[in-house]
Amino acid sequence: MEVKEFLRMNGGDGEHSYAQNQATFTQTVASRARHILESANQSLFSKDSSRAIVGKILNVADLGCASGPAPLSFISTVVENVRTNCGELNVELPEIQVHLNDLPANDFNSVFRDLSSLRRRLEGDSSSGAAALFVVGAPGSFHGRLFPSNTMHLVHSSYSAHWLSQVPPRLYNEEGLPINKDAIYISATSPPAVVKSYVDQFEHDFNSFLKCRSDEMVPDGCVFLTFRGRPSVDLLPWEPWELKILARALSHLVSQGLIQEERMDSFNFPCFGASKGEIKAVVEKEGSFMVEHVETIEQHVADEIKNRWVRAKKLANFIRSFSEPLVSHHF
Repeated sequence: MEVKEFLRMNGGDGEHSYAQNQATFTQTVASRARHILESANQSLFSKDSSRAIVGKILNVADLGCASGPAPLSFISTVVENVRTNCGELNVELPEIQVHLNDLPANDFNSVFRDLSSLRRRLEGDSSSGAAALFVVGAPGSFHGRLFPSNTMHLVHSSYSAHWLSQVPPRLYNEEGLPINKDAIYISATSPPAVVKSYVDQFEHDFNSFLKCRSDEMVPDGCVFLTFRGRPSVDLLPWEPWELKILARALSHLVSQGLIQEERMDSFNFPCFGASKGEIKAVVEKEGSFMVEHVETIEQHVADEIKNRWVRAKKLANFIRSFSEPLVSHHF
């Protein structure tokens, strides 16, 4: 089952929105990974690479941008880095074109609504020169082509590349019955066939992602990805805490007779938490890119909240902000 028609994060800025519930988490991760993004940006202005950019157009993409402050923070970082790098080289600023990508159901409107305030801030901070900034929407699946060949200089994706293009196939037996009972992802009770199906789907999708980006990138371009990964090499017994909680909640609804057991058993989440080794293996096998830096960032959600009931509500809203569209579509 392909998910591109209905997969999205909760839009708007309400209590259950992605913007409200993921902002602190995604911003913290972005802050801790900022030095890597700055290094990638700086590499574009090296002696060998800058000739193609200086005084021309720098094409940048944020894939799976969602909504909230994260995409605007990314744009701000890129613009500031370009100013710094061009100032140090004493060269003309390029025009910067940022392509914000996500699936068509994404809340692009809220992102573009906040662009004017970002522009004003960047113009006020432009003591080192004002770079012409153009921001466009690029709806579509990043598992396929998004941009013309040989046009992109920097491609960024934060907390998006772990999403799969579809729910993995082969999650049913020969009789057509679901084999991943009482689970919505790989769990301790999942048979080996479920594990293999998820791994195969990730390898296929990430390979397609890389192949498409390689066609779109200029020589010496950079790709910077932040994944929802897993810390261990072994897939079991590790399970994402957010999906474990969601599975328990759905199982409770089954026990209360509020949803059918068959619906629960046929619901599987289209994502995969890859290890560093799995990511590097796909990159090396696809062959278009070299891995220059890999880093693990461990970030918890709502640890600063001491009241357990307040924290429980925060975690519930966090899960709801990314899972509600999928859950409501299935049930």
